[in-house]
Amino acid sequence: GPAGTLVARGVIDERSPILVADFESSDGDAELARAMTEAFRIDFSQTRVVRLLEPTRIADALRRMELDPATPLTLDVARRIARREGIPAVIGGSLAHVPGGFVLTGRVEDPDGAVLVSHRETATDSTDVLPAIDALSEKLRDRLGESFVSLRADEPLAEVTTSSLRALELYTE
Repeated sequence: GPAGTLVARGVIDERSPILVADFESSDGDAELARAMTEAFRIDFSQTRVVRLLEPTRIADALRRMELDPATPLTLDVARRIARREGIPAVIGGSLAHVPGGFVLTGRVEDPDGAVLVSHRETATDSTDVLPAIDALSEKLRDRLGESFVSLRADEPLAEVTTSSLRALELYTE
């Protein structure tokens, strides 16, 4: 229930910035992992309980770490940024091919790597991956403290996908 959320327990303050690290693929399918990461970020950007750290702030933090601003945001790099910038949580995830489909996992961690919340979704084939990402995002948002009404107000990403980049940008804003 609501009392068990990370915000209600005081682990994360409402509207705190969080980082979403690049998702990993167990079989090295970098293209699918990148697509999953982007879909998850778009879906998760709809949350009203926390806010995603802005790309410019991430790039600035990477520069201060003496890294290229285009450095991939691996879970390790995201944790280091979180520690340096006082970000209370990082979201990491992975995609694994298993017999009969895919397993998608997501977890909210503190900057030291302690898992605060984790969840798993399955997809029977590639056509089920977007709905599984929606479900994974919804579950993590719920555990952070997003209200049921707010979660139900958003259209699943798979139902709003468009060929127009501008339309997708406007939707995510």
